[in-house]
Formats: sequence, C-alpha cells, structure tokens
Amino acid sequence: MIEHTPQGPHQNPPQNADQGPSPDATQDLTEDPPQAPTENALPTDPPPVMIHPPLLIAFAALDVALLEWFVPVNFFAGLPRLPVMIIGVIALLLGAFFIIAAIGHMHRRGTNIPTFQPTRCLVTDGVFAFSRNPIYLGLILAMGGVALTLPSFWTLLATPLVALVLHRGVIRQEEAYLAQYFGDQYRDYRQNTARWFGRLTAPLNEAS
Repeated sequence: MIEHTPQGPHQNPPQNADQGPSPDATQDLTEDPPQAPTENALPTDPPPVMIHPPLLIAFAALDVALLEWFVPVNFFAGLPRLPVMIIGVIALLLGAFFIIAAIGHMHRRGTNIPTFQPTRCLVTDGVFAFSRNPIYLGLILAMGGVALTLPSFWTLLATPLVALVLHRGVIRQEEAYLAQYFGDQYRDYRQNTARWFGRLTAPLNEAS
C-alpha cells in the first residue's frame, strides 16, 4: 500500500530546474542598473569670465588710439630704431604663431574657442604642452611687438595692464572652471605645465 503525503493549500509543487528563472527574474536581469551621476560631466555653461578677451583687446586698442592722438609721448626717441623694430617684429610673429597654432589645435580637437561657449574637451598637447594659455600669451607678445614696431609708448604701457586683466578676470576663472569639470586630469596638467610658458618639474603654487 502506497501512502500519499497530503499537501497544504499554500504549498506549491517544486519547479523543474530546467525551467529557468521566472519572467520577473529575467526582467530584473535585463534591466540596466541605475547609473550614478558623473562628477566631471562635460560643461553646458561657458566659463564665468569677467570680460571676454576680444572685448578687452578692443577696449585697449581704443584707449591707446585716443591717448596717442591726444597725449603723444615720444618715448623711443633716444633708442636705436632698427634693433627696436627687429625685436618688435620677432615678438609680433611669435605671438601670431602661438595664437594661430592654439586656435588650429583647438579646432582639430573639436572644442570651442570663444569664452562665451562651453569647453568640450581638455587640450594638453601641441602648443598647450608648453603653455596653458597660448592664445593669451600670443596676444601679449603681439601687443608688445606692435608697441616696439610702430613704436607706441601707450601700447607698450597697455601690454602689462592687459596681461593683468587677463590674469585676474579671465585665466583664474577658466582655471577654476576646468578644475571643476575635468578634475584630476586638469590638476595633473596644471602641475606639469606653466600658466604662461614652460614645463614644470616641481609643483608650483599658483593661488594668486
């Protein structure tokens, strides 16, 4: 005589191992897990600069032109004309080289150049391997070159003032912006490449 073990009302028959997971379990496996937001996502806003460099250069050129017209200063009268002009032309050509090379490299990398547009990638090679700001370096060299070539005392005086405004009103804001979005990648680049020109062999404090 064979005994049958009675099953309770809530007891389910055992599943065959070949049946595989239930549809709910399969759905759970195929769903993508939630993605945590990335800390250094690409920016959608431009860097918060105090003044855009083209406007700064335009204002400086206008001020210099007015000063040259109303308050001319013959500062270069006692200096040999030809050597001063040669130095000016060299500085002007070198500045133009930095500007053109940097703009071309940024264009090839697919990042925006104007400061009123967001940055798309961090460029660290080419001329950017020797200067974190080759366009601004080129602008200052070109301004100094123009001042010596013309010659123009007020342009020469305006050159360090423009460099100071670029440093205080553009470069520092861009550096904080790049550090926020590119994190350690930008900080490593900053530790190895000078703000204006040169490769660094030791960490440099650039808080100012």
